[in-house]
Amino acid sequence: MKGIFLASCCLFLFLIANAQQKDIALLREIYAGNRSMDAIHTLSQSAYPITLLCPVVVYGLSYKQDTNALLKTKQVIYSMASAAVLTYGTKWLVGRARPYETYADIIPYTKEIDPSFPSGHTSMAFNTAMNVSMLTDKNWIKITAFTWASAIAYSRLYLGEHYPSDVLAGAIIGVGSAYLSNKAQTWLIHRNSKKKLANAL
Repeated sequence: MKGIFLASCCLFLFLIANAQQKDIALLREIYAGNRSMDAIHTLSQSAYPITLLCPVVVYGLSYKQDTNALLKTKQVIYSMASAAVLTYGTKWLVGRARPYETYADIIPYTKEIDPSFPSGHTSMAFNTAMNVSMLTDKNWIKITAFTWASAIAYSRLYLGEHYPSDVLAGAIIGVGSAYLSNKAQTWLIHRNSKKKLANAL
């Protein structure tokens, strides 16, 4: 029994080490190195302002013609809050060092103080893209939103701020929190409608 446990632990450690090697190898392929980072840094920094503007724009564009405008805006805010809590809670729980703290050849555009896993910029960008895509039927808007979010994710690697796995986890948290928040809001609206109908009868 002890032998099986020890073998399992060794296998687990081997897989983690192997994954880390693939993570840094992919990062080195994308990382800017000696290339200019200024334009990509500007793009990267658009993640939080655009995310914060999202609920304002949603409400502004829909309040005149949509009776559920306020509910939709609240759903966006709730999904943003849940993405932020999940992302930053995981960051401090896992406590993964940034690539430049471990590898001397990775020199970032700016040094950030919070842990690496998952990527906050990526999480919020994909949360915004998913919210936008669920609130519109226009494919060009959906494509634009996810193209922007993907560019944010790429920028975090190009600037040497994150590992690819950080970015992937951020994207999953962003999309997942938006999707689940939307489903929860739909369920609440449906439940409240049933209650009102029952009371009217």
